[in-house]
Parts: sequence; C-alpha cells; structure tokens
Amino acid sequence: MTLLIANGHAIRQVDGGRWGRLYQVGDTGFAYASIAQAETYAKTLPRGSDA
Repeated sequence: MTLLIANGHAIRQVDGGRWGRLYQVGDTGFAYASIAQAETYAKTLPRGSDA
C-alpha cells in the first residue's frame, strides 16, 4: 500500500525481515528505516510517474 507520493515516486511500507519495517521508494530497490529518509531519497531522483 502506498503511504506517500514524493516527487512522483510511491513510498510503500515493506517488511524488512530482521530490520523490521522499512519504507521502499518505488521500484528502485532502495528501502529506508524512516519515511523521512525515503522521502529525501525520492526527491533526489528524476521525477517519477506514480503521481
């Protein structure tokens, strides 16, 4: 489920296994421990089309 759209990239909560809940940025394969970190990373990417 999409929690947030940042710069056209969907940020979704995923199960990180031993790391607990993580926030994944679109289909980049990158996931972060906090939604703020994921949003900051999404803003560095070219505009996505999820918006």
